[in-house]
Amino acid sequence: MKYKVLITTQLAVHDPMNRLCSLAVHTVVTDFDNKQDALAAIKIVNSGNRQAQQAVALFAEDSSAEA
Repeated sequence: MKYKVLITTQLAVHDPMNRLCSLAVHTVVTDFDNKQDALAAIKIVNSGNRQAQQAVALFAEDSSAEA
């Protein structure tokens, strides 16, 4: 069984001179071989000081299933 963790980072940039604001969103999916490592990764990401970075999902994938 493989576990996937979806990590999303958002960065808002504001230019006060031009009154413009842009938002960058980056998403990464990381694979783990066991559930404990996946849950530990989620805990580490969510405990950081950056509120914009969050591990938002955990997916289980049965690697023994045939397509």
